[in-house]
Amino acid sequence: MNLRTFTTTKVLDNRRLARWAEELASFDLIIKHVKGKDNARADALSRPPGYEDDKTYQETAILKSLLNGDLVPNLTEIAVLENKPTEVWKNKLTEAQQNKEGVKWPEPPVTVDGLIRVVGKIWLPSSIAPEFIEEQHALPAHGHQGVRRTHLRIKRQYWSPGLRTMVNKVVTECDTCIRNKASRYAPYGQMHTTEIPPSPWKSISWDFIGPLPKSKDPTTGVEYDYLLVIMDRLTKYMILVPCKTTLTAETLAAIFLKEIIAVHGLPEEILSDRDKLFTSKFWTALVALLGVKRKMSTVFHPQTNGGNERVNQVVEAYLRCYMNYQ
Repeated sequence: MNLRTFTTTKVLDNRRLARWAEELASFDLIIKHVKGKDNARADALSRPPGYEDDKTYQETAILKSLLNGDLVPNLTEIAVLENKPTEVWKNKLTEAQQNKEGVKWPEPPVTVDGLIRVVGKIWLPSSIAPEFIEEQHALPAHGHQGVRRTHLRIKRQYWSPGLRTMVNKVVTECDTCIRNKASRYAPYGQMHTTEIPPSPWKSISWDFIGPLPKSKDPTTGVEYDYLLVIMDRLTKYMILVPCKTTLTAETLAAIFLKEIIAVHGLPEEILSDRDKLFTSKFWTALVALLGVKRKMSTVFHPQTNGGNERVNQVVEAYLRCYMNYQ
């Protein structure tokens, strides 16, 4: 226990500390902390006898000459510091640069010292770019830095179309980084299931299936290529409404009034994905006016509306069985 907190603590569960507190209570004293560097004499007296006797020091360090071969220079590191490709990579670049087909040059390339350069930088062909980026990223001089720094360092000397994308892929998939670097993301939240509706048609979910092969209505002659799947979340009863790619928020509102409100009444909530129709200003204003609560799935997480996704699979399987591929 810290001595300063020891003198001010009102409850001491340890009997030994309680005895010392009673003993020290008879003295008029104030306990203050002094750093060891400011209280060297007392700090030395608090050390046990023979402290640091077992430690040995090497007072001088002599570096042997490179000529005897004991210390071998890292040619890759030296090349990095001099901003030059190693001989191995120079040969690889020369060989890979033979294939210039399909490359969109920002300006006419020139050849300098046997290597093709463009915008003043060495052209790094896409065929060997991932291998080169991986080696540069893993060098001790660079220390497995992140995407931004790795990209900035490489693009100072090399040019390659889509370099940033390739650097991002290599760095984010680096096994060493994944194993050793701390995660900077917030911890994942706990899984929450959606509440069970109290009665039928109080909570509905909907989603689109499409695009589908065009199908003509024999009565109206209108061609449809999308399907709106509306499902009651309690009974799993579903309604299939044919629609078109050009469906607008106003038309969606008309379907909602005709198929849901007119038949089953006004629902309390609607569960959907983040389709542009469901997030449009018109639809947002309409559901707010009607007092209907919207629940939208998380981006790239369709499991939120898993019931509708499962129904979609059944409908798609049914359509495939009777689809006319001609």
